[in-house]
Amino acid sequence: MNYLRITNKGLICPEDLTLIGSSTKRDAIGKIGMFGSGWKYALAWLLRNDAAPKIFSGNEEIEIDFNIKMHRANAVNVITVNGIETSLTTEMGPKWTGWMAIREVLSNAIDEGEHTITTAWLPEFKGAKDQTVVYIPMNGELSDVMLKFDSYFAFYRKHSWQNDRVRIFFKSEESNLNIYRKGIRCYDTSSRSKTDFDFNEINISEDRLTGESAINSEIHALLRNGVPTNILKRILLEERLSWLPSEANDKITTNLIELVNDGEKFTTHELKKIAGMLFSDPNALMIPAAWFKKLQDLGLVKSPFENMGGKQPFIRTDAKDTSGFAYQLSALNIKMPIHSGKCESDVFYDNGALYVKDDTNLSDKELVGDMFYGMSRGDIIGLLN
Repeated sequence: MNYLRITNKGLICPEDLTLIGSSTKRDAIGKIGMFGSGWKYALAWLLRNDAAPKIFSGNEEIEIDFNIKMHRANAVNVITVNGIETSLTTEMGPKWTGWMAIREVLSNAIDEGEHTITTAWLPEFKGAKDQTVVYIPMNGELSDVMLKFDSYFAFYRKHSWQNDRVRIFFKSEESNLNIYRKGIRCYDTSSRSKTDFDFNEINISEDRLTGESAINSEIHALLRNGVPTNILKRILLEERLSWLPSEANDKITTNLIELVNDGEKFTTHELKKIAGMLFSDPNALMIPAAWFKKLQDLGLVKSPFENMGGKQPFIRTDAKDTSGFAYQLSALNIKMPIHSGKCESDVFYDNGALYVKDDTNLSDKELVGDMFYGMSRGDIIGLLN
C-alpha cells in the first residue's frame, strides 16, 4: 500500500490529539490552525475509514486505535491514544471528507515549520529525532485527493497575479472553483469557474470552510483597493455579479475607463435579460447597473434603455401595433403616447406615457386592466381628469 508521509520540526504530544478546544495558534499571526479540534476530527475520519495513521513523536510512536463501547443501546468506537480511552469517538465530524483529514495533518505540519510531504510504498515505519512524522495509508478516497493535489492545496501552484492579501490563479479551462486560505482549500462546492483565489485571511467555520458571503466580501475589498485593469477584465469574464461591489469607486472607474479606451463594450444583466443580443455585443463585459450608469454619466457608453432609471428598463422597438390599445383607451377619454418595446411588464405607465411589451400575449382590454392595476391612485386620478 502507498502511504503519505508528512513531517515537521518539533514533537507532537498525546494531548495535542485529545484536548478539544486547546490551541496554541489561535492568536498566532500566520498560523493556519485556531480552533483546537482539527487533529481530533482528522483522527475520527481516518479511523472510521480504515486509514488509521501511524504517528511518531521523535522516535516514539503514539499509538492510535479505538475500543468498542456501549453508550446506552448504541455501540460507539471510542478513540484511544497510547491505550488510554479519550472522550473522542470516530463519529466526530460526520460531514468531513478525506481531503479535510489530510488538510488538518498537513496544516499542522506547516504551522510547526520545515514540513515535508512525500509518498512511499510499504515504508519502514519509523520516527526521526526532534521531528513529528505521520504516515497515512492512501486507500480509496485519499488516493484521489493526492491525484488532484492542486485542487486541494495551492502550495505548488503558479499564480497569475498576487498582492499582499491574495494570490489569483487563472485557468485555461473551466473547472471547480477553488478558494484557499493560506494555500489550504476552504470551499467545498461544485461551482465552476476559470478563476481560483488563495486568500491570506478569509472567515472560516470550525469545519475550516468558508461561504459565499465571505468570498464575495473578500473579492469586493480586493477590487475596491485596486487591481490591474487586465485582472479586473478576467474577473468580469466570470459574469459573477456577486463578486462585484454594487458601486464603482474611483479605482474601479479608472479600470473601466481604461477598458473603454481599449475598445471593450459593456452590458448589464438587465440589458441581456430584456434585449438578449439584439442591443448588446455578444462579447460585451457584464457589469452592475450602477457601474454602467456611471460610465453613461461620464459619456463613455450609451444605453439603449429609453427610460433608464424610470420605473423599469425599456427598449423601444415599435414592433407591436398599439392602435387597438389606443382605441380602448379612447373610450375612457384617455390619450397619451404609447410605445412598444422590450420590458419586463406587459404594460406600465411612466411620466405621461404608456409602454407596452412588444410580445405580450394580453388582449387590448387586458392591457387596459393591467395598466390601471399597476398605476398609483394619483396617476389614475390625473388621467381621468
